Amino acid sequence: MLPDPPMSPTTSMHALENGVSTVEDGVAKAHYSPPWANTSIIGIAGSSGSGKTSLAYAIIKELSLPWVVILSMDSFYKPLSPDESQAAFRNEYDFDAPEAIDFDVLVERLQAIKSGQKADIPVYSFEKHARQQKTTTIYSPHVLILEGIFALHDQRVLDLLDMKIFAEADADLCLSRRLLRDVRERGRDIEGCVKQWFAFVKPNFHKYVEPQRNVADIIVPRGVENKVAISMVSDRVHKTLEQKSRQHQHDLKRLGRVSEDAPLSTNVQILQHTNQVRGINTILANSELDREDFIFYFDRLAVMLVEKATEADQRYKPIVVETPVPGRKYNGLRLDGETSAVVILRGGSCLETGLKRVIPDSRIGRVLIQTNFRTGEPELHYFSLAPDISEHGCVLLLDPQMSSGGAALMAVRVLLDHGVREDRIVFVTYMAGKMGLNRLMGVFPEIKVVVSYRIADMTMRRATCTTCDRNLPRNQFPKAPNESECTHERETCKRCWHQWLLAQVESNQWDHISCAQCANVLGQSEMRALATPATFQKYLDSEIRATLAVDEQLRWCIAPGCKSAQVHTEGDIFRCVACSHRFCVNCNVDWHSDETCTVYQARVQAVQQDEEDSAKMVDKIAKLCPGAKCGRKLEKISGCDHMTCS
Repeated sequence: MLPDPPMSPTTSMHALENGVSTVEDGVAKAHYSPPWANTSIIGIAGSSGSGKTSLAYAIIKELSLPWVVILSMDSFYKPLSPDESQAAFRNEYDFDAPEAIDFDVLVERLQAIKSGQKADIPVYSFEKHARQQKTTTIYSPHVLILEGIFALHDQRVLDLLDMKIFAEADADLCLSRRLLRDVRERGRDIEGCVKQWFAFVKPNFHKYVEPQRNVADIIVPRGVENKVAISMVSDRVHKTLEQKSRQHQHDLKRLGRVSEDAPLSTNVQILQHTNQVRGINTILANSELDREDFIFYFDRLAVMLVEKATEADQRYKPIVVETPVPGRKYNGLRLDGETSAVVILRGGSCLETGLKRVIPDSRIGRVLIQTNFRTGEPELHYFSLAPDISEHGCVLLLDPQMSSGGAALMAVRVLLDHGVREDRIVFVTYMAGKMGLNRLMGVFPEIKVVVSYRIADMTMRRATCTTCDRNLPRNQFPKAPNESECTHERETCKRCWHQWLLAQVESNQWDHISCAQCANVLGQSEMRALATPATFQKYLDSEIRATLAVDEQLRWCIAPGCKSAQVHTEGDIFRCVACSHRFCVNCNVDWHSDETCTVYQARVQAVQQDEEDSAKMVDKIAKLCPGAKCGRKLEKISGCDHMTCS
């Protein structure tokens, strides 16, 4: 089981049981954690040159998952003083002692990653022996691999690790690897590397590094060659991620139950349906509308939505400007702070034209969130935000429709983790269901939402089939029976399900027909619910045939349309009691009354051989018709070279 979230002083047990906690200012908020919260962190320690980095990459390859990041402890070397820097260039500074690592910064960054926050990772230059000004950013990994000689040294780091690994290797092999690495990648000379090895690396290994074996969960000798250990690590990580995925799906369902009967928040502003707005919606709803006209009228509506959003959360400051009329001034207003936008890909791009017409110089970030068709949970695949987005006065979050609210919840969480204040976020959408709105406002009550019109949740439910890519109403997707082992939402439409099941039944795979979206084997109740009546009957016929096939004396009639079977104990001739058809049980063909089985099989084999020889001869003397859609074989008998294919 996953550990329960810590109970804050302002959280009641009743609130936790119902998924609602109370913050300090008295505003009720529903609890929601993104999938990357409580990141799984794996620590890999070992001697310098023991193959820690190679082992980390081997684990990533075995995991075969996105959102896995390697963090090297080399990034956390302390900045050197001028005297220490000079000693480092003389290969006289001890980089292999714990005092050289800035553990305070490392623990701070690991805590941020563990809690799902953004972490800025320092960059250390070994050529300059100095920490650079630039940093790299780590955000939203599901698995983080921390590798370094002291990955298991500090107790604060150990408390954050989910798995502790120690990589072992022969000392001579470690030395040779370190020489190659430092000479090729860090601009060192061989003499300096050897000097550093015997002065610092080897003594500190016995003093500081080797004792970390005692706290490791797994000791991996031979590094990447140890396939068993790598597989063990991979299996354990997969089980942890599956457990977290189930918890996230449970949280989303709980939010839906909590928000079913909640009133709509006052921070949700629905566009006033004037005659103009109703007229545009009428045009957009026409199924015969041309593409160009649809884009034109939708852009008009997008402008209205963005204008409404700017009214909802824009802050202005007074300003006096000179008018073209001499001596006359105008007391006006100017935006107080920058207004930017973040588009939820791919649909949110359709609102960009309206945004540019209202705020031409608005900077635009992008977030790609897609629903996993196997689990039904949203996944963050990509994000690109302005570096100073936390300082913007207003951030518009653009998505044309919101159904369950899962993608919206995740997108808002991304903005908050990058420093944007909740009360400065405005979610702009063309249509939304009540459940999605209540989910979003229940978790983030201080944001504002601007929507063109609200649709009943049943009307709103549409999905795109992952097989045929058609966008269909939810009633075109089958429901799984209660006893189904599949926990994911059905993302394959009924038509594609029917074709999938028919193909498997006809390929004699009746006893291990799998789900169209996962590897679970379907049972009879699921086949009855998902297949057409005709396919289900074929499935039953196959099941019956397979059950009876254990009796070697049972024979099925081969006559077209006859499904009779009977026990045949003696003789070469099978006579069907249902249709009186006769066939040879040895050759499995209609009875050849004038030939013995040996003569019949020899004749059939001779005919097949003649056909093969004829086909080979034709291939040698004939040419294919050059016609694009023909390809028939042609043979010239006489006359000129001009030929016409018949």
